[in-house]
Amino acid sequence: MYSNQELAVIHFMYGKADGNAALARRLYQERYPQRQCPDRKTFVRLHYRLCEYGKFNSPGLGRGRPRSTTPEVQEEILEAVNMTSSISTRRVALQVNVPHTTVWRLLKEYQLYCIPMPELTDNLDRVVPMGVLDPDSTFFDLDLVIKALIMLSDVLLREDHHLSNIGIIDMKNYTLGHVTKTTVPQLKKYCVVLFNTYKIRVRAIHFINTPPYAGYVLELIKSVIGSKLAARIQIHGTDLSGLHKHIPKRLLPTEHGGDAGPIARYHEAWIKKMATYNDWYKEQENVKSDETKRQGRSRTCGDLFGIEGSFRKLNVD
Repeated sequence: MYSNQELAVIHFMYGKADGNAALARRLYQERYPQRQCPDRKTFVRLHYRLCEYGKFNSPGLGRGRPRSTTPEVQEEILEAVNMTSSISTRRVALQVNVPHTTVWRLLKEYQLYCIPMPELTDNLDRVVPMGVLDPDSTFFDLDLVIKALIMLSDVLLREDHHLSNIGIIDMKNYTLGHVTKTTVPQLKKYCVVLFNTYKIRVRAIHFINTPPYAGYVLELIKSVIGSKLAARIQIHGTDLSGLHKHIPKRLLPTEHGGDAGPIARYHEAWIKKMATYNDWYKEQENVKSDETKRQGRSRTCGDLFGIEGSFRKLNVD
């Protein structure tokens, strides 16, 4: 666990290196050879926290068990995920000795928000704002993001009643670093699960605060969602007046020019809601289909998502 004085020294070295984390780490080792040198990602995260929140720890990390609030534990959790992106939050919880829900909440704070707004439209549609919380893409993992969205869909499937969804995707913090970690196979798999399994209905998808490279991202998305849904995509840039013509302000969060209150309030509420499903989520990790009982030929990933494997394994005569 780092003291405030030690954290201040870490940030000082990062500033002395002019934002170069690798150089900051070398300077720290040269200045304090007897100390354990922080990972270079610690320098980056610490600087982001100070710029974003004005303090060493992110909001929300000072509650609950003391073990789950220290920068040291944050480092252990994020490093475990960084080393093995497919690791489950339950396994990380056991490894770091913190509750499963704490791991999930911390990952959410470093990843994204997805908040179904409480009030329906006149057409009984659910407005769902989505966006990336952290502009630093170092720990962005699309598989974890997709898993979180599926977990949210499970809750809505059991508790919510609406005809269709209106997605609002805020690209304010979606950087080129996030783009490079977003692939077509991942998006395609998510779309198959979302639209073929959960039967999610989408009325419209609105993109706001779109950066100059948004065109590439949209083409990526359109390539996997089909022409029918692609026609329902609308781009508003930074001018939200067009968005307000489609969705009343009373249904939108403050950050989107609405009157329904800040995103943080709903984000925290949904974290708590999903935490109540913790035991059920754990049970679902052991649930899978028994293909030996399927009538006819078993379905493979190739049937659902296209060609299996990769071109590296392709043999050409």
